[in-house]
Amino acid sequence: MGKERDLRFDLLRTLSMSLVIIIHVANVYCNDYGMISSSSFLGGVVFNVLARVCVPIFFMISGALLATRKFDKKYFQRVWKIVLLIIVWDILYLIWEYFYLGITYDHFYRLLFEPFRNHLWFLYTLVVVYLVQPIVGLIINKNNKILNFIVIFIWLFFCSLSIILPSIASYFSILCFIGYFFIGRVLYDYFKDKNINKLLLPLLFITIGCLTLDIILSYNISVDKNMFYNVYFAYRNPLLVIASCSCFVLIFNYLPKKLSKRWLDFSALSLGIYLLHGVFLDISKEVFTYTSLNSFIGIPLFSVLILAITAVCVYLLRKIKILDNII
Repeated sequence: MGKERDLRFDLLRTLSMSLVIIIHVANVYCNDYGMISSSSFLGGVVFNVLARVCVPIFFMISGALLATRKFDKKYFQRVWKIVLLIIVWDILYLIWEYFYLGITYDHFYRLLFEPFRNHLWFLYTLVVVYLVQPIVGLIINKNNKILNFIVIFIWLFFCSLSIILPSIASYFSILCFIGYFFIGRVLYDYFKDKNINKLLLPLLFITIGCLTLDIILSYNISVDKNMFYNVYFAYRNPLLVIASCSCFVLIFNYLPKKLSKRWLDFSALSLGIYLLHGVFLDISKEVFTYTSLNSFIGIPLFSVLILAITAVCVYLLRKIKILDNII
């Protein structure tokens, strides 16, 4: 009998995908610093920071599920699937932006290393993470807690160093997400069968404390510099690293283990929603002036609107058999 599927990952993936849309809507408000009210900018920062745990959680989910998988045919199939998605969606967004936004692109060779559309960076990074997965698996399979601790400590050290010295940040970008992939499996192995009721309050305190401090730093420094300062939005920010890991353990262990078929069906749409939502983000920004509404109202409203419309479109498109593998 095959290994029973842990349905909590499906719900966690769905939650994280929804938070990605919140980030992209909140970015509109944050980037309009100086043209919107202080309270609206604060709302943009609050939603942006709170939602940013989603990307680390995506990589931790992948690590928990795949880090110790065998180096076999399915491994190459996973890598190829992501490469195929990159090719297809780069082309689709090139076409979309040319006809809808009137944007032309001449540096096609760059698509080998960087996405045409910003949110597709996730796929590029995921390819690299999957390529090093056998090495990560070897380290974790040694079942050496001291070695795992050393790897995590070095990773946290460079996360902190890359925030203090932004000049080295570009060299650490990929390693940051490989670290999330690694720690996702370590945390899953350690906490999956444990009762963490005694850790509930400490985990909540850590998560809320780190995210609150991140909000305060991002807002106050932006005001001091009289510009949107987004360094503390970086996924390598130690505050975000700690909050994301704490949040992963907290949410995963308190999610219901049994889910309705509706939740599973919606979870199956997650990747498609992530890939396609950029189209409806563009349309909504053309139709609505986001910043005409205070961010505390506008961000939830527009995020839910984009999520709902994208989900319906992905559901319908997946009915077309030829499109099922790319959406």
